[in-house]
Amino acid sequence: MANFNSYCHVLLVLTIVFVCFSIITNLHSTASIKKHLAAVDSTNTVEQADLHSSDDTSQTLSKGPYWLDTKIVQFNQTQKELGILEEIRLLGVDDKDNVTLPFKRHERVVIVSKVLWPKDLHLLKRMLCLQKAAYNRFVNYDVVVFTTLPWTIEQVEDLGRVVAPARLTVTNEGPTLEGHLAEMTHDEIVFLEKRCGVNRTKANKSNANLTWFHHCRDGNNLNNLGYSWQSEFRASRLWTHPALRDYKYMIWLDSDSFCSQTWDKDPLEAMVQQNLTLMWTTFYGKTLLKEFGTKMLNTYGEELCDNSLLDGHMEPKRNCKGKRIRFKQVGGFFHITNLDVYREDRHQNFLKELVGDYRFSRKWDDQLAVTVIAAMEDPTRAWRLRSHNFTFNVRHHKIYDGEEYIKIRNTNDWWNKMIRDNWHAGRLLCDWCF
Repeated sequence: MANFNSYCHVLLVLTIVFVCFSIITNLHSTASIKKHLAAVDSTNTVEQADLHSSDDTSQTLSKGPYWLDTKIVQFNQTQKELGILEEIRLLGVDDKDNVTLPFKRHERVVIVSKVLWPKDLHLLKRMLCLQKAAYNRFVNYDVVVFTTLPWTIEQVEDLGRVVAPARLTVTNEGPTLEGHLAEMTHDEIVFLEKRCGVNRTKANKSNANLTWFHHCRDGNNLNNLGYSWQSEFRASRLWTHPALRDYKYMIWLDSDSFCSQTWDKDPLEAMVQQNLTLMWTTFYGKTLLKEFGTKMLNTYGEELCDNSLLDGHMEPKRNCKGKRIRFKQVGGFFHITNLDVYREDRHQNFLKELVGDYRFSRKWDDQLAVTVIAAMEDPTRAWRLRSHNFTFNVRHHKIYDGEEYIKIRNTNDWWNKMIRDNWHAGRLLCDWCF
């Protein structure tokens, strides 16, 4: 019996030794395989994806609101694109365009745009490809796209390959329309339905009759709800959106704003070195409403009644008691802002007062919001781009930089007849967009 117990003891020890040896061998093999795969991966520059999040990343942003749905992708550049960039370098076209390279990559900078739905994907591809050819290929800043209706991960990846190697975030900017309506009172909903020519029936009280595509009256304006909402979002909610919380500087471009040349100077260098609040293209309309003055008095304790250009920066008129308001506002299609300034409590209080409780309104829009904060903060830190020799000729609504009308109005004809043969980097990188 003693011999049998000794035999069992030896067998148990041998078994434990064998198991430990197997585990160590397996770990060593796994490490070797990982090392091999890492070596292969490091040499693979062919469009490999580094997906920083899955199809549903809302749970990764635990501090975000319940409706936040964010998809983030980042790709390496393809061998084909790397070859194009090398061709651009060998041609020396950037030197011929007097580009003051190298541009310094600053921290906490993001390029931002906004669309209604994924059907705007092709428009975004064109805009962001041209912007990359003009500027972002030098600095590779992150890109954030806000959307009202959700995208699939495949659509996000499709756009991610265009902006590569920059990181792309596509996120909804707010609740669904049903979510907005759930936060409104009965009287507010009835008023909105009246504006939109929609009446709920007794059988249908779920607001299903209202969609983002309903055209609704707002004074003299007639816009669909999606467009009115983007105006409200960009005016008051953009600045503190969770997707932008890690950034200080924002380059905003509307999805139909198209670069036409390589940027020969870096506007972000000026923003940082001069501690600017805003860089803007041109004045774009004016506000005449007395209510505008009241909103400023309620939050700032003073009002602005006019706005002009002086030595390349804004020059607003203050102390406007008894004077007529004729306040000029900057164009919203392209501007660069210091987000930290726009997030300050006193400015956020004004933006909330500006938009007020009147939901889905075009009256108080992003152009006015961008202008007032810069004028109130320090107008000498709000530079007009062209006044400081930043002439980028960004095409929007058939006008360059909001000031110079373009002879060829059709976008494809403009590209083929005016731009592609004169902008080598743009043609080599983005000719497929047209």
